[in-house]
Amino acid sequence: GEILAGALDLCRIFSPELQCCGGFLQSMHGKTALVHGDDGIPRVCLREVLQGLLCLKLTQYSDIWAASQELWQPDYELLLSCRTMCRGKTWGELRLLRWEKEIARLLPYVLYLPTQMRSPGKRPLLIVFHGAGGSTEDVFFFSSHHISELAEEKNFIVLAVSACYTDSAYGCQIPPCGVDSMDAKLFASSPEKAKRLEQTERTVTKVVEETLRAYPIDPKRIYLAGNSMGGMAAFYYAAKYPDRIRAIAPAGAVPAPNAFPAEKIRGVPVFFTAGTEDFHGYDYLRCGCKHLKQADVPLTFYTVGGGDHG
Repeated sequence: GEILAGALDLCRIFSPELQCCGGFLQSMHGKTALVHGDDGIPRVCLREVLQGLLCLKLTQYSDIWAASQELWQPDYELLLSCRTMCRGKTWGELRLLRWEKEIARLLPYVLYLPTQMRSPGKRPLLIVFHGAGGSTEDVFFFSSHHISELAEEKNFIVLAVSACYTDSAYGCQIPPCGVDSMDAKLFASSPEKAKRLEQTERTVTKVVEETLRAYPIDPKRIYLAGNSMGGMAAFYYAAKYPDRIRAIAPAGAVPAPNAFPAEKIRGVPVFFTAGTEDFHGYDYLRCGCKHLKQADVPLTFYTVGGGDHG
């Protein structure tokens, strides 16, 4: 009754930077978790793998999917039960998984629930979008978990969502200022790309709505933050839902003035952070923010001397 997944496909779940795929598979040899079928393809017990991932905090958003239906016929009830395997935790950083049937991918998302949630009352929600090629883990790792410290201190909930696809831009098709040839690929149009954008936006919206229903969140205090592609997502969703977003804190990317409806976020305060050494171009970021200010967007521009794109 256990679900088996292709062992080599599961390597994609692990962060390449940690270089732990080989070590993990090696540790599975000689154990019941690793199974060799008649076709010679190594497979692993999905339940054990998911439990290990959630405990070891190694989940990576990109390309977590079933490579083929022959290798993996997902059991949705089991996957639903796996979402909550956080070693009994109910507070702090909770690493959860959801099987997104529409895109046939297993997606991680991370919640920070402050311990003060034991007391009554509704809390603010901060939704954080990671950058292209990143993961939900980046939100916590690159801040040295200061975002969790702040959430605990100020008593707010953090939700780090997955971009689903490397080039999804969370459904945003608006190019940033100073787009180069590398970035241009993220915004190239095609029927397939349009479909992925729609799927991603539906998935992100679904996760957010589920979180709003599941926890005591004040609907009037929803904030957005993100860097690079995640920063573009913050601008995009603020413009799409200006009545639901209290404020945003993007960094590393500003929407191109001729493609972004700046008038829609005139009631949404923006705190924008830019590093002087950002390879996307500090001057592009400053210029884009200048255009937003000229459009009467309440924007504060904060410069980090020596700061890079991350």
